[in-house]
Amino acid sequence: MVRAGILGDRIVGPFFLEENVTAETYTRFLSHDLVDYLDTLPEEVSGAVIFQQDGHPAHTSRRAVAMLNLLFPDQWIGARGPRPWPPRSPDLTPMDFFLWGYMKDEILDENGLPPQTRPAMVAAIRAAFLTITPEMLASVRRNFMKRVVLCAENGGGHVEHIL
Repeated sequence: MVRAGILGDRIVGPFFLEENVTAETYTRFLSHDLVDYLDTLPEEVSGAVIFQQDGHPAHTSRRAVAMLNLLFPDQWIGARGPRPWPPRSPDLTPMDFFLWGYMKDEILDENGLPPQTRPAMVAAIRAAFLTITPEMLASVRRNFMKRVVLCAENGGGHVEHIL
């Protein structure tokens, strides 16, 4: 499992998890790996973070929700959060509409096959992350804003088919 994020003009991660994602492993990730990363950022950046996550069951566990409320009081988006996010909304989530598809395109070989060993996969993922530029992320933000406007114009419905 790999975790990552987008924060302004930078990529957060990748973080590699050795275990299946459970409430315990996810909460450990939030309280250790993510906190350690945020501690490396200037206060004006880390203090402005709004954390967004999907509706994975581990993300909506009581343990994870309590940790998110502690780390990002009123500053996180997700199921059971202070800023709810509709389920199944990949056309509005930069990680879905950009990052994961981009990573797949970068990692698969010319035959569409992934690296065959875990170390090769980790190396390919790390290398692919390094190719993401601040300019690409600026384009992602513009695309996100366009999607938000289209979603509002379409009564909150999906917009992927319009783009």
